Amino acid sequence: GSNHFDTLRELENLAFLLVDMRKHDEAEELLQRAHAGYEGSPECGSYHPLTLKALANLGDFYRNKGLYERAEKVYQEALLGYERTNIFGEDHDKCLADVVNHLGDVYSSQNRLEEAETFYQRAKKAYQAMFGPQHPSTLDMIKKLSDLFVEKTGLDEAEKKYRNALESSEEENGLLHKETLQRVGDLGSVLFEQTKYEEAELMYRRVMEGYEKMHGPKHLMTLDKIHYLALVLDRQKKYEESTKMYKKALEGYEETLGPTELGTLHCCFNYALALTHTGNNEDAEMLYRRALEGYELQLGMKDLTTINTLKNLGLVLHHLSKFQEARAMLARAVRGFEVVLGPEDPAYLNTLSYIGATLDALGRYKDAEYYYREAFLGLNQATGPESSDT
Repeated sequence: GSNHFDTLRELENLAFLLVDMRKHDEAEELLQRAHAGYEGSPECGSYHPLTLKALANLGDFYRNKGLYERAEKVYQEALLGYERTNIFGEDHDKCLADVVNHLGDVYSSQNRLEEAETFYQRAKKAYQAMFGPQHPSTLDMIKKLSDLFVEKTGLDEAEKKYRNALESSEEENGLLHKETLQRVGDLGSVLFEQTKYEEAELMYRRVMEGYEKMHGPKHLMTLDKIHYLALVLDRQKKYEESTKMYKKALEGYEETLGPTELGTLHCCFNYALALTHTGNNEDAEMLYRRALEGYELQLGMKDLTTINTLKNLGLVLHHLSKFQEARAMLARAVRGFEVVLGPEDPAYLNTLSYIGATLDALGRYKDAEYYYREAFLGLNQATGPESSDT
């Protein structure tokens, strides 16, 4: 029947597939039908775990679409249900904590920072009670709270706070305590955002070495700090060392997370970019292709990360004199930028210029002139004649 558990589960699975296919209207309808089916079933009702999970899935859908008011309403209803139910256990507690966490995300996205902090603190406490202080869910909440603090107070105030917190933790806990290393990482992140790269490098080296001793070289926390160290080395144009760090981080992510997880793909992208700075376009091409394949799978073609990867791959192919394929990649990128950002955005207009350069290299001078002219006129209007882009 239409309200049988198996039927409703298949509705949800189909909805998730439609989301991946970017058929959002159809997906929304199926998620709503699944929730209504569970709620109307005599075996379930409003507070059954399957009903509440279906409601949370609908909230996730709205949150990921940026429909925050709808997401808040749905999450609040799910939260009320989880709080009222008499069913307990790890599954229930985790679902409740996830809803609290995602409500924090909704409030943060709406710049309702005090409310976001309240929910993030509650989620952190729940995850820590269930899984311990070093579990990825707990650490994710610590990172969100840290980012929220910076957003609320500003970078300069955050730097002072983190320096004081680090000094206190060193005195109370010692240099290699987990809380001390967390404070070192927090301070490193703020220094990075302030472009104080030399000092940020020192912080990242310290926390990386600490996590290697505490957790081992392949632990996710260690790998993240290796990745961050590579990024700050990049900013200082220390490309020889940064590429070594990216390679080390990427190998660890592949083993720990797998080749298609976003953490692995982001490292792959950054590693490729660093290699282009050293002139190693052959290896950069390979890494960009890997990143592009993964991003298309994980994020879809309308995500800016995917589109930027297309653009960068096109530029690398141009430098390798693979002009036909470069033009094809850049054409895909320019269509993506036009859809997502609009035809007046500098990213779109600069990519037009890159297509012009590729056509120029192919000897198609009239076509190249057209793209150069479109890019010049657009940038002149969008950023002004004195802009470096123009």
